[in-house]
Amino acid sequence: MASSKGRKKLVVDFNKGAVTAEELRQFAIPPPCAHHEDVAAEFCCTDCDTLPLCDVCCRVRHRHHRTLPVKEVAAEKRAEMEKVIAQVEEASAGWRELPARIEAAREKLQENTRLARERALDHYNREKAKALREMEEAKEELRRRKEEIQRDHEETVKALNEARDREIQELRDRYARREEEIRSRRNNNKQ
Repeated sequence: MASSKGRKKLVVDFNKGAVTAEELRQFAIPPPCAHHEDVAAEFCCTDCDTLPLCDVCCRVRHRHHRTLPVKEVAAEKRAEMEKVIAQVEEASAGWRELPARIEAAREKLQENTRLARERALDHYNREKAKALREMEEAKEELRRRKEEIQRDHEETVKALNEARDREIQELRDRYARREEEIRSRRNNNKQ
């Protein structure tokens, strides 16, 4: 292969954005022959990795190789490039949408967190109110039972006191009768 000295290197920076018409025009010039830099290539040798060749090199040096016209190879390469560019654009569209999708997911997560917090707080408040009601009901039940026990206690104490007083009275009455009997016997015995 001949040296690349004196050949203009065609470079397009696709990272900068849109490609200008001037940049595209430089690709419209047929490449020089790989062996004769001053002669435009008309064919490409597919056996030698699409090496650009002039008509003479095609008939002499590469006569047993498979060759195609430069325009046909260029059309194939253009179609391949367009396919790759379409894939890159499709992929980059997804990447361009990514920040918006991430932001939407972040907002959704914040909203879900806010709703979960509100539901948790609401549940807590309901459970607290329920517990307070149950405590008040239990307190009221204890107060009622305490009053009932006090009433029962007072009634029991009253009943015990009445029974004691009756027993005491009965004992007094019995002793008084006994005392009366004993006096009456003494008096009967004295007479």
